[in-house]
Amino acid sequence: MDINTSNLLLAAGGSGSGGGASSSLFVDDLFRTFTYNGNGSTQTITTGIDNTEKALVWIKCRTPSNENHMLFDTENGVNKFLATNTTNPLFSTNNGVTAFNSDGFTTGNNGATNGGSKKYVAWNFKAAPGFFDIVKYTGTGSVQNISHNLGSVPGMIMVRCLVGTHDWEVYHRSTGAGKSLHINQTAAANNDGSVWNSTTPTSTEFTVGTNGNVNQNGHTYVAYIFAHDDQSFGENQNESIIKCGDYAGTGYQYNEINVGFEPEFLIFKNITSNDNWYVMDTMRGLTANGSPDAYMFPNSTSTEGQASFMYATSTGFGFTATGSGANSSGDQFIYLAIRRQNKPPVVASDVFEIQTKGAYSANEVVPCNFVPDMFIAKDSTTTYPWYIEPRLTDRWMNTNNTDPEPTSSSLDYFKWDSPGGKIETGSYTGDPIFYQFKRAPGFLDVVTWRGNGSTREIPHNLGVTPEFLVIKSRTTSEFFIAYTTLIDGSMDYGELHNSSSQFQDSQNSAPTSTHINLTSGSVVNGSGIDYVAYAFATLPGISKVGVYTGNHSDPNDNNIDCGFTSGARFVLIRRTDSYGSWYVYDTSRGIVNGNDPYFALNDNAAQSTNSDYIDPYSAGFTINQNAPAMLNSWQGKFFFLAIA
Repeated sequence: MDINTSNLLLAAGGSGSGGGASSSLFVDDLFRTFTYNGNGSTQTITTGIDNTEKALVWIKCRTPSNENHMLFDTENGVNKFLATNTTNPLFSTNNGVTAFNSDGFTTGNNGATNGGSKKYVAWNFKAAPGFFDIVKYTGTGSVQNISHNLGSVPGMIMVRCLVGTHDWEVYHRSTGAGKSLHINQTAAANNDGSVWNSTTPTSTEFTVGTNGNVNQNGHTYVAYIFAHDDQSFGENQNESIIKCGDYAGTGYQYNEINVGFEPEFLIFKNITSNDNWYVMDTMRGLTANGSPDAYMFPNSTSTEGQASFMYATSTGFGFTATGSGANSSGDQFIYLAIRRQNKPPVVASDVFEIQTKGAYSANEVVPCNFVPDMFIAKDSTTTYPWYIEPRLTDRWMNTNNTDPEPTSSSLDYFKWDSPGGKIETGSYTGDPIFYQFKRAPGFLDVVTWRGNGSTREIPHNLGVTPEFLVIKSRTTSEFFIAYTTLIDGSMDYGELHNSSSQFQDSQNSAPTSTHINLTSGSVVNGSGIDYVAYAFATLPGISKVGVYTGNHSDPNDNNIDCGFTSGARFVLIRRTDSYGSWYVYDTSRGIVNGNDPYFALNDNAAQSTNSDYIDPYSAGFTINQNAPAMLNSWQGKFFFLAIA
């Protein structure tokens, strides 16, 4: 496949790290999971996907209503849909998807797409070589080859007749062209050479046999064609964004499947035994071990279910359940996985945002100009604790203590599946501030794992070596450990929740651009304990992780050059050669020539407002001569994280 040609045709140029131009395509350009609330009227849904050419919008109502899975595509046109859970032909409606837009779609008041007081999910696919294609064709009753524009060998094909009563037919590379599989049924794969004529698809065509489900004379069909492992995407045009594979059920917990990337979207099915198809995604809850997972069955109108039975990893997914739907011993399963968003940011506002407000009412959404993956929050005027929570775990912890994640009802105080994947709060008063982060190459990654009590490596997707690494046990009372190699070249650590000690040498080996290295200790890798890590790095023009030397006896201010052009919006500072708090400054509350409110990340105290220790500086920030020893002692060493 000529990816550069396809990029020109799609007019979907990406962006390089720190704002550099790139002609690459990213999964962000071609696929999006989007959650929204119905309004019972007309609503424009902005998924960020250009649907003006070949595209598919798959919508399912999540709340109790037993609605169909509704698949609208540009080849069939607006107000026409297929349902994966039925044998019915193409439906017509006047108020389903009424327009395919350059950044999403518009829906009317159909109860299955936009009913009042209901919740929905839309999976939006854009056609592109190496990812996805849509083909319409007419049956002949005789074996025929159907051309496609995927540019690579398909990994999975879903075909549906648009007239009459028919089953869906699904080809998957792991079942082969001699078997039949139906997404509208729970049935296992069965031998039937009449569907695909026992002929494996090629990079230009697939073959249909004489079976009426795929090739009845005079009937019209649509095929949704998914690629497999076409490594032409990403910044260096060497990444895969979609995989179609299989795995063997083990019947025991922690069966992990390596697909080569962390998925945002996942379909899987037991092909040995009768059981449901599953569709899951990270917007609704394909989470880390121990957190609730949201799932739906494409073969059923049943509403969204929740159970803790699987988890995402940096390289795929795994199961804690042993049942026939996901991981039964001796059974074989197929899957389709689509990579999590990983487009490099152009400017800092693509990946970091600050929101302040006097109070949030129950179930209120915190605004954000992107889909956040993590937040740190604190009420400014009270002594309530800090909260830190990633989408991946859907559980909060407090940076000012060693407590594990909560196990009570308070664990749902923050939710991630509000409209557009934004954060939804409980009743939150005291002038709260939210620092919202998006995971992105070179800037931030979040990683989870279950400890095994042995020295090991854990893969991450930061793409560069982490310069600031914070690790915390999710299930036991352990330290918030903060690591960096920037102080003296060795792996040094401090305690994020503590101000009483200086940074010390660590027994852990330094991380690499692909892995986090762990010892066997309970702080980072105790057997049977679940962990989360936050990995930050310097991304030119966007973030800076560094160390500066204090100059308090010098009459000049200490200007910290971060390589920014408009100064730092967020600054975290900690003295490393002595005790000291983790100071937090931001421009929302004030990095000004005057008093600058600050917090301490290790302390639940309200913000301090009566000091002037930091000043604006266009290339980063300035520590002025008013600053105490914890920020600017003579020849002292200070670690910082700054975001433009």
